[in-house]
Amino acid sequence: MQFEYSQHWKLKKKYRPDITDDLIEYCIYHSDKLKTLGELVSIVNTYRKYVKNSVIVTTNGCFDIFHYGHLCCLEDAKKYGDVLIVGVNSDKSVKKLKGKRRPLLKQEERAGIIAGIGVVDYVFILDEIT
Repeated sequence: MQFEYSQHWKLKKKYRPDITDDLIEYCIYHSDKLKTLGELVSIVNTYRKYVKNSVIVTTNGCFDIFHYGHLCCLEDAKKYGDVLIVGVNSDKSVKKLKGKRRPLLKQEERAGIIAGIGVVDYVFILDEIT
């Protein structure tokens, strides 16, 4: 999954001046953590094969309005294992869970923010309603 500086970011900056070029670059830099579910299956199988007794932790959320509680939960989740994989609910699933006015940020943006957190090893978009 590739995270790009798109026209969407340019529009977002126009209406959201708090989104800086530094934030955009930071999210793009961490885009190597963004994976498809198929890529994650391969990564997990590799860990299981070559890193004996490794513990892989997964968690998920909407992360539409990211706050300190989210950060604490992710930091705590990482303590339970060697690899932390985070599913970010898709725009479609957030809309079903939170209502028609949500999400406020697109799934790629939310996934980019989560990928920028040091304790997170991999991120994927999750279509299921959780």
